[in-house]
Amino acid sequence: MSFEEALRVSEELLQQLEENSDCNEARGLLQSMLGDMAGCRGFFVTYLTGDSPLADEPPGFFIEFMKASPHAAELLAKNLVMSTCMKLSHERKAELQLAEGSALVAKRSALICRLMKSDDLKLRLKEMRASLKTKAGIYADFIRRWNYDDEQLSLAAASIAELLDS
Repeated sequence: MSFEEALRVSEELLQQLEENSDCNEARGLLQSMLGDMAGCRGFFVTYLTGDSPLADEPPGFFIEFMKASPHAAELLAKNLVMSTCMKLSHERKAELQLAEGSALVAKRSALICRLMKSDDLKLRLKEMRASLKTKAGIYADFIRRWNYDDEQLSLAAASIAELLDS
């Protein structure tokens, strides 16, 4: 599944699961998407930025499927950093609606991180926090690619620290 396909399918999938969370076919599709990097990326974009009530109150099976995903932990760490940094960027430009959207993605990402309680996620968050502080390590390229400034990096590190300390 391509990233673009995953975006389209995710919207339909979330609607299906809102109507019937017991649908085995929809659950199977979600599990399959989370197992594929492009599918997982597309799902998270739709899930974290959309208006599905499932994003604010994730069902237990969502969390279990995310725990089992080989990609979810890394993508959640990146989404948390990106949304935290972009919130500040939008605020600086007085783009309040965009800042609110980034804040919502950060809030939802943090919520999922808290609910997952995964060793893999904890490791990814620690690695991300180290890279944010040193601009080196496993996520150094990710940080450089987005060209975040020191204030953004500090805010992102603080949001990760809050999760790790809770």
